[in-house]
Amino acid sequence: MTTAVPEGINPDVKVVYVDLDPVVCIHGRALLASDQVAIVQGDVRKPYEILADPAVQRLIDPGAPVGILMMFLLHLIADSDTPQDMVAGYRKAAAPGSVLAISHAANDARPEYVGRISAIYQRANTPFTPRSRADINAFFGDWPLDGPGLVNMWPYAEVPADVDADLAQLGYSSVAVKPA
Repeated sequence: MTTAVPEGINPDVKVVYVDLDPVVCIHGRALLASDQVAIVQGDVRKPYEILADPAVQRLIDPGAPVGILMMFLLHLIADSDTPQDMVAGYRKAAAPGSVLAISHAANDARPEYVGRISAIYQRANTPFTPRSRADINAFFGDWPLDGPGLVNMWPYAEVPADVDADLAQLGYSSVAVKPA
């Protein structure tokens, strides 16, 4: 059984997953047991603690480019937790050539739909903080955006039938590369 999708594509790839929930981490370790994969239980809002974790130190070469994937994560972090500073900490630690990918719910993409989601999250213990296109773009700092830049999560004129059209237009995504 392949332990992770990236490892199935490239057996030399190293992957670090981070989650705060101990149950998620235990389950992840059981599913993804490998010398090339680590599940770190930690608070992603504290980049320097995550980067100092022994598993991260073992797998990630600080002088080599890495991929930092923050997919559907940042809108679950309240502004009071300074997510801009958090992302800046990961960007600062990354070597030139590293890639940052972000998908984020937006408050200006489909406001009527985001309002319904916000109402659901008010009953949960996780904040829901959709942000504007400009605020999402700011997470990339001075890293140049790749390809078409910050685009709707589904950047095509028509959303395929198997994709929920409301969810496809809920926010923005992009990829940026740290310059040399």
